[in-house]
Amino acid sequence: MKNFYNILIVVALIFGMLPIGSAFGQGTYDKHKEEVEEALSIINSERKKIIIHNISLSNDEDHKFWSLYDEYRLTRDEVGKRRFKMVADYADSLENKNLSDAKILGIIKEYISIEHAKLTHIEEYISKFQKILPPKKVFLFFQIENKFDANVNFAIARKIPLIK
Repeated sequence: MKNFYNILIVVALIFGMLPIGSAFGQGTYDKHKEEVEEALSIINSERKKIIIHNISLSNDEDHKFWSLYDEYRLTRDEVGKRRFKMVADYADSLENKNLSDAKILGIIKEYISIEHAKLTHIEEYISKFQKILPPKKVFLFFQIENKFDANVNFAIARKIPLIK
């Protein structure tokens, strides 16, 4: 488990180097799209290492799990990109001092939509993972995902200024 936390720290540092901090005053999501893609690739590589280290998969489970996992991450990454775009748009509006009430309500609506998409996606994939893994392994997998997401969310949250 010590290895798990060391990897989370590394990921936090990687995510800390993401352009969210520099997005304030520097432009839009599109300017940082490549950096986001690269960071997601690094983060997903670290996720896989943590899963391999913590979940023992039989030969039969291994192939099925990783195929489904890749599908799962692909759709989760799309939700993550939406979130990063929302944060970048907020940062741009905050920096340009054009954060109107309508813009704020749009951000709130997008946030709720993103969270709903994330939860719907997780619910859908829990049932898919249950078809190939025993319940304890499914639970462990989603525990790891949750811890990882919490760490990444913390790294992002530290960089987002509060509205004034």
